[in-house]
Amino acid sequence: MKSIIESDHFAERIKVVAYPAGFRTEEGIREIEVELSCNDFDEYISGVFIDGIHIEQRDVTVRSPYELRVSHDFPFLKMQFEQQGYSCFQSTINSVMDVEINNHCHQLIYIPEVKGRLNYVRDRGTLEIKLMPEFLKKIFGEELLSLGNFGKAVLMGSPTLLNSKSLPITTQMQQLIQDIRTCSFTGLMKKVYLECKVSELLLLQVQQVSQVQAEDFNLKGADLEKLYYAKSLIEQDLGNPKTILQLSQMSGLNDFKLKREFKRVFGTTVFGYLTDYRLKRAKNMILEGESINEVAYKIGYKQPQHFASAFRRFFGYAPSELKRMIR
Repeated sequence: MKSIIESDHFAERIKVVAYPAGFRTEEGIREIEVELSCNDFDEYISGVFIDGIHIEQRDVTVRSPYELRVSHDFPFLKMQFEQQGYSCFQSTINSVMDVEINNHCHQLIYIPEVKGRLNYVRDRGTLEIKLMPEFLKKIFGEELLSLGNFGKAVLMGSPTLLNSKSLPITTQMQQLIQDIRTCSFTGLMKKVYLECKVSELLLLQVQQVSQVQAEDFNLKGADLEKLYYAKSLIEQDLGNPKTILQLSQMSGLNDFKLKREFKRVFGTTVFGYLTDYRLKRAKNMILEGESINEVAYKIGYKQPQHFASAFRRFFGYAPSELKRMIR
């Protein structure tokens, strides 16, 4: 099992990271520490391998934006908690979705074939837990039916996310993350302790998603369809966004219900979603090579400086910094 990481910022350009088969070791537990440093970043990694689980704590200090191209020769099943920063994996395989995890949010990811790029643009602190599918079966049973569509996708070898968008790290999750980071046990006691904490974290992820999806289900099916239609209308013409009244008339929901249910289902206001979607689309357009001024006008900003300010507030860095990274 290995990962291949490529970057023009590395002296040797390619790094190969090897893992023990199935994340298992003869000793039952193995700990590693890695420090990486170059002109653009410093990274400290603390890792533990325990019986089908690989726990990695990453702390990255970014001095200049950089890109990593990554691939793995094994199916990727990972719990990721973005405690500081922002993560966006952009797949270069058409059938595999991109994965975006916002600051102070988490996600459970399954990708059978990983090949894509990661952009590092600001300091990050993450807890990443890679799992073998057998670990899920150990907790949820052979058929994984209690995990719903996620479990079915894992069994079928199809890429999937536990939830369509990352969700906030709860207070309970944060405490478990802290427990994992500061564990003082050693040897077998540490192995047992960490297995329990990882299991608890996974159950909290599943529980939170179940609650969110249950709330969505309680909305009448027809109204939920109207909400998703309104969302698609927002995404269609970013240069000339529709008003609440226009969205209400076109979707068939009155404006009060549209505003209330949109925020409940999608976690943000109509205007907030428009702003977020514009800026995320702008980032992709810049990465594809379009000029900053051109992008600003296309997504509806009359003044490029207003676009640059909004982009910096959202991502924590200026569009010009992103542009320099891809040259």
